[in-house]
Amino acid sequence: NWVRQTLDPQNVISVITHTHQYDTSLSLLELQITVDLILHVFTNRGPETVDAQREFWKEVIGIVAPHNAHGSSIINQLHQRILARDLNQLDADELLALLTASIYTVEKFQGSEREMIIGTIGVSDVDQLRMEEEFIFDRNRLNVLITRAKYKLIFICSQNFLDHVPQDKERFFDVGFTRKLIDYCKEEIEETIDFRGIPTPLKLFTHPF
Repeated sequence: NWVRQTLDPQNVISVITHTHQYDTSLSLLELQITVDLILHVFTNRGPETVDAQREFWKEVIGIVAPHNAHGSSIINQLHQRILARDLNQLDADELLALLTASIYTVEKFQGSEREMIIGTIGVSDVDQLRMEEEFIFDRNRLNVLITRAKYKLIFICSQNFLDHVPQDKERFFDVGFTRKLIDYCKEEIEETIDFRGIPTPLKLFTHPF
């Protein structure tokens, strides 16, 4: 249900939050959420030819992750799972290159647009958030992320990320800018994901068109 609600075309913004607390640069939960969403879109779109699949990875999906470790893990997981599917028409090397070009840090995504952008923070540890607050809460980065989406934005983060109180008073506005994504959403749904065999609660905030 959480996948269906998140990807509902009527929901132009979907924010998914979780309560994991110790991720420093890679969140395995956010990794699973991101990969599950992308595979669902890929399966439903069903691009059957080589050209159609090239277009899918170049035009439809874009993923923004602040840390290379998190982005690389998403690439590797997607690569493995897509190669195992009968839908895939691309050879392994080309698929890897297309996935690598679809998953960026914010800086690399400037100037590119996709139908759907997924932003995944990957950091939930409170000490790590404090050390990285100038980098990870920068409102200019969030603005680039938001404006790269043509039709749909999905944002995935921890509750710790949303609750962070910056030490530097100059960062207060930046943190507030991030929270406005939640404030903008009109609907809140509590969901559960099976994460490594453990039912794990999520909150889904959506803004219908």
